Amino acid sequence: MKFSEISEAQWQQWKPYLDTCVIPVTGLTGALAPFQATASLEQLRDWLEHVEIPFHGRIVTYPAYHFVDPSSDFQTVNGEWTKLDRLALELKAAGFRYVIAMSAQVELPHQPLSNFDLVLTPFAIRITESENSRQRISELVQTMWSSSQY
Repeated sequence: MKFSEISEAQWQQWKPYLDTCVIPVTGLTGALAPFQATASLEQLRDWLEHVEIPFHGRIVTYPAYHFVDPSSDFQTVNGEWTKLDRLALELKAAGFRYVIAMSAQVELPHQPLSNFDLVLTPFAIRITESENSRQRISELVQTMWSSSQY
């Protein structure tokens, strides 16, 4: 479910059920041509369907974090990953129990993203021959929910 599909009244009513937020990370840079940016967005859209469709009614997809400097220093206060991690903390303060970072293009660093409950990228999910990405992502999300400390 997209964030823009939820009214104020619905949020109050559905908040206990909509406990998971996804932050899509596009990974765009200013060096991309328009057709390359389009391809990146389409690939991310396809990945997002792996969580939006099967978990509709529990997951809310927030606006994408588009422009990323993958060479950004992980440790600096204003570093790219520090800002993204701070965003996850703010979303939890706003009422989400779980926050997932998802990217189809960028290998997101796990260590500096400590406020995220799950990081999903093609590099992180390690699909075996017997699996497909939809199946593996579903398993990882369900494992996150079942292994919760809550």
